Amino acid sequence: MRQENLLLSTAASQIIKRDQFEVVLIINPSSTGITAYLNLRGGPATSADVPILSGGAPFVITLGVSDIGASIVAASATPTVILLRESFQSYAEFLAFGPIFIAVASSLASYWIAVSSTRVALAGAFTEAQADAFDAKTAATGVRLGASLPSGGVGVGSVALGAGDVNVGIGTTYTAYAAGNTITERISNTIRRGLSSTSSDTHNATASNVYNGTATDPRLTFSVTAFTILTPAAGGSISSVYKTKKVPIADGVVVSAADILISAGNNRVKVTTAITDVAVVGQAVSGATGNAGGTVLAEVIDDAALIGTIVTGAAGTVAGQFIILAAGGGEVNKADSSTVRTNASFGRATSTASGGAVADYWATGPT
Repeated sequence: MRQENLLLSTAASQIIKRDQFEVVLIINPSSTGITAYLNLRGGPATSADVPILSGGAPFVITLGVSDIGASIVAASATPTVILLRESFQSYAEFLAFGPIFIAVASSLASYWIAVSSTRVALAGAFTEAQADAFDAKTAATGVRLGASLPSGGVGVGSVALGAGDVNVGIGTTYTAYAAGNTITERISNTIRRGLSSTSSDTHNATASNVYNGTATDPRLTFSVTAFTILTPAAGGSISSVYKTKKVPIADGVVVSAADILISAGNNRVKVTTAITDVAVVGQAVSGATGNAGGTVLAEVIDDAALIGTIVTGAAGTVAGQFIILAAGGGEVNKADSSTVRTNASFGRATSTASGGAVADYWATGPT
């Protein structure tokens, strides 16, 4: 297939047949803005003949043995039309391949138009299965799914974008937007989160929650009034969720949940019942046995030890045991200790004291 550019004028021009049989596709680009007229009956073309509109569908003609060619003329000025030509040297060749070329050319003519000698465009609107418009991309507009995009960029929605910007959202109300070195998320027409080369910001009038699994029990909550770490599970104990850290266990040391841990040197920890306000590292929330490599870690409540004093009840306290409220008459606001941890215990004894004496206890974390 050959392409030729034919310069027209208000005087008729001829499309001369090149072989015994020829199929010619005539394209009048939208850039000409001028209508051409085609005459296949012989004689010069005039404005009374078949119009070939600027930007319209290409026109297909077949020139046979008895045809010399066709005449074409411009309505005004000197537009250039495009000729796509395919020659056939024999009738057998024409019968074999001519219909294929005509079918393909006609199909192209139905869907595509020439914008210029080097660019083509769809003859009509591009429509998806759900009839959603997909805008044309030109130098003056961006690519988008939705309403027209008056400037550059790539968008889903209806926000005007600068060159290089990306927008996904519904208008300006709910959107994720990237421009330059910033990314912003907007909800209810208010920026809620921003990320740039200098900071990561959250803007929210309500709490920002971090969940472990499904959104039923937030583990970490930030709000305008509080920073909450020890958020309990729904319906659980106030100490059902802990702020913890992990520390290596000394070789051979067996740690059980609720054990009090102190430093064993060399950045390791060990279990103790002789608690002091200096040595306490924390309280274990799970069990493990240390090894020589220090690769086994104990999960420890990450709050500094809080040492308090309390008057003991009749039973007194034993260092390392669990603090419980003293029972019996006259024992109000007094405490004893027990080897058994219960829901009523509220600390660990740090000293041994007889009944009625003052005992120290560690009141941080679950017991």
